[in-house]
Amino acid sequence: MSAEIETLLEQADALYARGDAASLDEAVQQCERAIAIGETLDPAVDAHRNALARAHRKLGVIRWKQGGPEANAVSLAETEKAIAIGEMLDLGVAQYRNDLAWAYTNKGNALEALGAPQALQQAIAAHERAIALGETLDLGVAQYCNQLAAAYSNKGNALEALGAPQALQQ
Repeated sequence: MSAEIETLLEQADALYARGDAASLDEAVQQCERAIAIGETLDPAVDAHRNALARAHRKLGVIRWKQGGPEANAVSLAETEKAIAIGEMLDLGVAQYRNDLAWAYTNKGNALEALGAPQALQQAIAAHERAIALGETLDLGVAQYCNQLAAAYSNKGNALEALGAPQALQQ
């Protein structure tokens, strides 16, 4: 069943890459199917929970890309679900740490889209958590290095949006 979730998430990635509204809607459906399957798997198995967390995270990213207040609210809710699941996993497993770091990066991006000072501060905190997780990974692995670079870049974007030039110099 985890393989079926992976297939659905790969299909969602391909649809997401197209970027048009119809493809994004279809990608949402793929993620919702993956979540439905993930919720039937044994929650005592970390790999199953991580697959479910990744499905929630991917749905959050897609909804964020769709834009608008309603989509952003769903994006935040899905990302929070991914984080809640991810924080319960064995973070001694590098891939789980990386997936959780991406969830925090996505949370930061969704919060930044709100634009309010408080949301921007929360976005910075989310990116800092992603950075903390990312710095514990083997940066010789491209996907881990990419996640950390994205977290730093997105933190800088949030700091800039907040208008915090002193923080940018640190």
